[in-house]
Amino acid sequence: MHESMCMYTPQAKVQSQVQSVHCSAIISIITTIITTSTFLLCSYACEPEPKLEREVRPWEQWCPYTERVTALIGVAGVWNVPYITGVYLIQGTVLRNAETRPNFIHRLLDADMAMAANMRDKGVFMYVTNLEEYGHLVDPDFFPTKYLHNDMWQMKANRRDWEQRYISPEYWQALNPNTLNEMPCPDVYWFPLFTTRFCEEFIAVAEDNGGWSDGSNNDPRLAGGYENVPTVDIHMNQIEYEQEWLWILRHYVKPLAEKVFVGYDSDARAIMNFIVRYRPTEQSFLRPHHDSSTYTINIGLNRPHIDYEGGGAHFIRYNCSVVDTRVGWSLMHPGRLTHYHEGLQTTRGTRYIMVSFIDP
Repeated sequence: MHESMCMYTPQAKVQSQVQSVHCSAIISIITTIITTSTFLLCSYACEPEPKLEREVRPWEQWCPYTERVTALIGVAGVWNVPYITGVYLIQGTVLRNAETRPNFIHRLLDADMAMAANMRDKGVFMYVTNLEEYGHLVDPDFFPTKYLHNDMWQMKANRRDWEQRYISPEYWQALNPNTLNEMPCPDVYWFPLFTTRFCEEFIAVAEDNGGWSDGSNNDPRLAGGYENVPTVDIHMNQIEYEQEWLWILRHYVKPLAEKVFVGYDSDARAIMNFIVRYRPTEQSFLRPHHDSSTYTINIGLNRPHIDYEGGGAHFIRYNCSVVDTRVGWSLMHPGRLTHYHEGLQTTRGTRYIMVSFIDP
């Protein structure tokens, strides 16, 4: 990076009232989140520094320069800014020099604005750069600590990290309009949805809760207290994941449903969302039935021939079965009328699946 970019000139010093400083601060915050959150304070020379960004958020009408700032999206470079906050780097020579060392007291300003004002007065330039990327910021405001795997609840607060951990990299290709999705039986689609990590942690959370039903028709969790086609299962509201699961349905399942069932506009509503457990010594199969849904998803959570033997879904009208279900992959099929089906017997081990009856 050329040294002239960091050369000090007295004319560059910013002199402003508190009100204009506040507006400049807002501009810089917006610029920071759009481009970077790692900064460099320097007096005579500077080096490229890592980029730490957070997702862009909707900004209100804070000051008249907001449109200029949003125009910086996608632009790479180095900017001389009047204000920095959050995460920043300070050049060693600035820290070692008592004259330029950061001072966080300036009139009645908050500490971050006071520091920036003092730096401006001393002629120490502050820069923001997005030429390098070494990581990004996370939103720490919502992070639960009471669950076995708390990261599973981060899809809204830190969606980027959550998707990297839990959404299959193959999902995005399956969503591509030019991708022909697998259809192992008529109108039964098969697509990647979750990573192995999500499936393993999902099972662990359910087992940690331990509130499995007994597989009988009597089910006090339901409004009428009766389940016509019972399974040994745990509902999402038992593990405090109901709203999170509905969010997943809206953002990841709904687009795929509307892709494969052409012309259908899904509400992605679901009342019944549950993890099913099959064991030879517990409940090993499920009798023929229709689902109370417009369409159903059935997601394999563990490994056939390793964690269990047997299992699968048999669609009776088509005499077609889907066996050896893949970890993190979802079957999607119509629930009523055409797809009368049964759960095939699990002969060894424990088989876990996640089921949602969508648009009942």
